[in-house]
Amino acid sequence: MAGLTSILSDHGAEPQAICVHPDPADGDEGSTILFAMIADPRQRSLTIASGHACTGSFERFVLDELR
Repeated sequence: MAGLTSILSDHGAEPQAICVHPDPADGDEGSTILFAMIADPRQRSLTIASGHACTGSFERFVLDELR
């Protein structure tokens, strides 16, 4: 899982980085990431971070447990 969260935290491919932070120069029209998510169909789970993957805390949800 650490490898996948690391990929979602990538800033190296500017201007098309995976983890996008708002540019203050763009004001309200700037792009940003609202959440990061990893889906694991075999485990029927979602691992989600609110906000940016590089600073957010990931939490795992097992879909069978949410019924």
